Amino acid sequence: MPEKLIPRFIELFSQNLPFVFFRYPNSRKIHLYIQKDSKVYKTKKISHKGFVFAEFNYNGEHLLLKKDYSEEYLLKTNETITPNNTLEKPPFNHSAFIELVNKAQRFIQSGKANKVVVSSSVELSTNKKPWTLFYNLLTEQPQGFVYFFRHPKIATWIGASPEILLQKKNQTYKTIALAATKLNRPKLNTPWTRKELYEQQLVQDQIREDLDTFCHRKNISVGKTSNLYAGHLVHLFTEYKFQTPKNPIEILLKLHPTSATAGRPKNSVMNFLKQNEQHQRSYYCGFLGPVDENEFSLYVNLRSANILGSKVIIYVGAGITINSEPEKEWEEILHKSQTISKILR
Repeated sequence: MPEKLIPRFIELFSQNLPFVFFRYPNSRKIHLYIQKDSKVYKTKKISHKGFVFAEFNYNGEHLLLKKDYSEEYLLKTNETITPNNTLEKPPFNHSAFIELVNKAQRFIQSGKANKVVVSSSVELSTNKKPWTLFYNLLTEQPQGFVYFFRHPKIATWIGASPEILLQKKNQTYKTIALAATKLNRPKLNTPWTRKELYEQQLVQDQIREDLDTFCHRKNISVGKTSNLYAGHLVHLFTEYKFQTPKNPIEILLKLHPTSATAGRPKNSVMNFLKQNEQHQRSYYCGFLGPVDENEFSLYVNLRSANILGSKVIIYVGAGITINSEPEKEWEEILHKSQTISKILR
């Protein structure tokens, strides 16, 4: 751990100022943004320098942590950990989750949807310091967008997202279709199942339909579907690059939530989730990331948790289709929860 990181964390907590540490995927550089006051700033623009933090139920307005001060730190090259595939079992409510999966499948069978992403949450305890949690996540998830966000008047969150929602560089936008999950076991090389391929195709279809509403197909470049590694897990992803004169907020309102975080079709599944999920997602499955002038990188807030003192609320989800097997979906959320649960020990 960079030696100056711990005293900086302690100082920022004592000053009670909003701040965020973050690291881009496959990078050794840790960025720190600090806001000089404790005010809550909300905006409907993606143009102010700072760090965006948006809830799942996004309406075009989001929290902005201003970049009044910034610093950088560097991880050593050997500060990574080999993924551990041992399955732990955080105390999620098994019966409630299986019931929710069954409800989602009945909803799909009724013809109202072809995919529903259901989520669950669990509260765990930890005696780890915030900087230890952040450092552990950095070393466990070298391919993820890892962050530690704190606003004293809003919340404290930590996460390691594998999914870009929207990125802009040199007037070109990028998004990805990400879905399907299996363990990272290179020696076994387990093929993707029909259910997993279908699930990812649904996300691709939704993104293509969304892009078609404001972007001509000749301005859309589609990459090859490949594996995306996220610590002990692997996903399927397809990259889309495009150009459009549309305002970033208009694009975000069209893309979010993708069928990787809510389902398909959007309006129908959002109503289902509102009626059937027993918790508020809050910032889970929302989006977050740095904004600098005309460039930004916004990630879906996956593999994340809300920190409340010594309590940590972990959120996880699973994409349900007509071919889903409830017990396998249960195992999937346990594997996903380990991204956070492992760093609490």
